[in-house]
Amino acid sequence: AVAGAMKWWMWLVLIVSGVIVFLFYLSHRFWKFIISALGFFILVYFLYGSYNFGQLLAKTGTEFYVPAESCLLLNPEVRYIIPSFHGESAILVAIDVENRLTGEVEVKNMSELGCGTQKKNVGQIKR
Repeated sequence: AVAGAMKWWMWLVLIVSGVIVFLFYLSHRFWKFIISALGFFILVYFLYGSYNFGQLLAKTGTEFYVPAESCLLLNPEVRYIIPSFHGESAILVAIDVENRLTGEVEVKNMSELGCGTQKKNVGQIKR
């Protein structure tokens, strides 16, 4: 969606600046070190930001999709929430009775799951 919203001149600036950075990377040892170090810090920053964003969503969101009570393929002693769907699959995250993450994550196809989902207020998810 973002790529489609960019104008042609934005693409041109992005590609030309990428080529210039790549040529600097190939040309001098000093620039190679600077660009590599900067790239590493930017990567760590984005990974840390996405982790914090996920934590913020879990802290502020209280309504999640949950599998229907009739699901037989899931462990009956564990509650599951579905924070996201990916295509035809549901990402199932296990939580205990105090809404703490247990660390168990499963990806199941909705047709394989054999039951529906419903949106339910499960409360704040804790770490």
